[in-house]
Amino acid sequence: MSMRASLACMALAVVTAAVSVAADSTVGTFTVKGKVTPLKHGYATVQQDPDDDARSWLVILVTNVLLEEADRTPARLAELAAAGTVKAVRVLWLEGYDTVFAVPYHRALPQSGRRGTEHPTVNLDRYDESRYEGTVKSKMLGQDWFFDVHVKTDLARGGVAELEPAIVEEEPTGRSTPAG
Repeated sequence: MSMRASLACMALAVVTAAVSVAADSTVGTFTVKGKVTPLKHGYATVQQDPDDDARSWLVILVTNVLLEEADRTPARLAELAAAGTVKAVRVLWLEGYDTVFAVPYHRALPQSGRRGTEHPTVNLDRYDESRYEGTVKSKMLGQDWFFDVHVKTDLARGGVAELEPAIVEEEPTGRSTPAG
């Protein structure tokens, strides 16, 4: 192979690598009590429902820092968030249903690591055997936090979905004691 052909092959390899890396992107923000954190890393996984083998969850994790796979579990995310190392949101969608949860991970939130009553949206621009591309976002009213992120990433498959515990809100009793 000539020197010119070798250089052309190397240039093509560099361009191909750059294009495949550029294809993955995460752009968005996570706002907590008025403070904005850019979210730059996204991960998407399809996991089996813990209660029904026939159902699956799409789990989308968006973070401010790059995370190793071992650091993406709810328990580890809670530890990292409590230490102030990571700010993240996990969005869980039960495929084919209207069931969607958002779980914030942020040391300034008392509900960090727990599912709340928020109902985020998941947009599926592309969702196939190998890839997720779309937007995940929450409503921006009535809560101390919200997020809006566009994610393009390869889709991993495997494991059983781990759902964070739900926040238990106290129900008003409706009882009052008479005055006097």
